[in-house]
Amino acid sequence: MHNTKNNKAAHPKGAPFRHSDDRLEYSEKNTSGNILMYVFIAVGLLAALTVAIVKDGTVRDPVQEARRAADVLIQQSNYLRTAFQECAMLYPDGGGDLDGDGDVDNNDNPYAPFPLEATDSKQPNGAGASQYLIDQQCTGAPAATAYMFRPPSRYNVPDPQITSQWFYEAGSAGLRLEVSYSFPDQIRDNVVDILDQRLADCEFSTYDTGSTRFMRFWLRREGCS
Repeated sequence: MHNTKNNKAAHPKGAPFRHSDDRLEYSEKNTSGNILMYVFIAVGLLAALTVAIVKDGTVRDPVQEARRAADVLIQQSNYLRTAFQECAMLYPDGGGDLDGDGDVDNNDNPYAPFPLEATDSKQPNGAGASQYLIDQQCTGAPAATAYMFRPPSRYNVPDPQITSQWFYEAGSAGLRLEVSYSFPDQIRDNVVDILDQRLADCEFSTYDTGSTRFMRFWLRREGCS
């Protein structure tokens, strides 16, 4: 027979019900503690992300950043190509008899009408200090106005932003404008993929040596019309 009196005495009116097995109470407390820990971690991560956004000004999207960089490189290469084409139109003999032997041939400028490399001693002001465009001259121009990317020239050397400085290279494979970067690099490698899709092989290619990747924007490439 059930003893109601004893049951009420064990659980007086107004007292909370307590399970006879204390393990349930422990489990609930432990679960509550874990949830609070996860909440604190989430709050901490959100705070860190907020600080990063405020400091950087934006949340970076690697794909969008790569597309913007590819657009800039295409625009800059076209801008630079215009400068070299202007030099070629103004001095179509590529500087003429540069070695003073009485005739104009490949010993003078094998890349005519385009200019020699910046470091070639046959340039109007002699060999430049570097291969970078700041030292590039228009072969055949008067020495006072030969530098293509220094005042009074209207062309300025643009900033490639995500790569090294632009430089000009002439050789048996053709004439090209180049920039380089250390790879692998997520954004810059994405840039190369985008450029490969947008530009033909006669306009763009890459060359890897060691950990350096060269992006080549061709002015004239061997085997291309």
